[in-house]
Amino acid sequence: MVKILVDTGFILGMVVVILLLYYRKRSHNNSHVLLAISIFCITYLLFTNQLNVSRKMLDYPIFARTGNIPGYLVIPFLYLYTRNSFYPGITWRRRDWLFFLPALFYIIDLLPFFLADNDYKIAVMKANLDNPARMRRI
Repeated sequence: MVKILVDTGFILGMVVVILLLYYRKRSHNNSHVLLAISIFCITYLLFTNQLNVSRKMLDYPIFARTGNIPGYLVIPFLYLYTRNSFYPGITWRRRDWLFFLPALFYIIDLLPFFLADNDYKIAVMKANLDNPARMRRI
């Protein structure tokens, strides 16, 4: 039942992203793009979570540990969408780049893992998936 809900959420998320990007071509407001990016981030989180739950992450190690990147980006893009919806004249400020620092720090922190070969990624993910309590530890 959960797999059906996750798969449905993934498919509907992609449909909404495509519709929002199509609607953006007919509109002059960029806030639809920000909403589409935030929904895509949530959809990508569902996708990587499903890969972990079904243990398919071992077959596709390139997606290992990449689910947290859009997790850090969902809230900033939703905030920018909300701000641009209520205040359409405000497009982008210099300090808005600060919202993306957590994702940047995460990428820099795990850059050696991202650049590692697939055998190493599979070994790490296999150890994590074999011990679920280890993955829940903060």
